[in-house]
Amino acid sequence: MADLATLEQVKQGLRIDADNTDDDALLALLIKAASERIAGYIKSDIPDPVPNAVVVATILLVGHLYQNTDSNPDKAFDLGTLPHPVTALIYHLRDPALA
Repeated sequence: MADLATLEQVKQGLRIDADNTDDDALLALLIKAASERIAGYIKSDIPDPVPNAVVVATILLVGHLYQNTDSNPDKAFDLGTLPHPVTALIYHLRDPALA
């Protein structure tokens, strides 16, 4: 599956200096995981080009995972759900027929 945001978009969205490559491998992995999770939530084909709401949702989810690597301190999401800001951005794209 294709990544739903680029490393450059994520670094810009999270205000990480483009020249700082220390966490690029981790960010790339988080982008892949977030993309898979968001595509699984939407349950239908994501158009190309990727809608802005999906790109932003991916950046938000990567940011959450990047900043909270081993916890869910603000209880942003429960098992099997996404953080509320992510869901708010992509809910309209979800195919309700595919439960």
